[in-house]
Amino acid sequence: MSALAIMRSLRSTQNTLELFIALILVDESMAYSGVVNAAGRKEQDMRFLLRVSFPVEAGNASARKDGFKAIQTILEAQKPEAAYFLTQDGKRTGLLIINLERASQMAEIAEPWFLALNAEAWWSPIMVPSDLQAAGPAIANAIEDYS
Repeated sequence: MSALAIMRSLRSTQNTLELFIALILVDESMAYSGVVNAAGRKEQDMRFLLRVSFPVEAGNASARKDGFKAIQTILEAQKPEAAYFLTQDGKRTGLLIINLERASQMAEIAEPWFLALNAEAWWSPIMVPSDLQAAGPAIANAIEDYS
């Protein structure tokens, strides 16, 4: 169902949460690719924003050595959903969207950054609009219980 169709169906609602969720819905093609478990249910990978920052000196050394080949190699191996690069707090920084099946993959993903570029890493779980829609009942319960 498109966001426009949902908006039309909720036109008469007074529920702000439902209206908010309807406003941010996008095509379901943005949802995770999942795997089917033994019970035949589709399981979802967990999507994370990984921020890696590395010192100027380590970045300069990598740039001089081989034009950031280490970054290219890591990205080719990890295949992030998206990757963006910027400066933050005076350091070279990468923002990667990574899908994980297991928490143990955090080490697998972060270690190459640590070892190749002396990077620091911060993980944040993130949601796409369909995740936020699925969280709607829990948000409504929290509002009811804690407001």
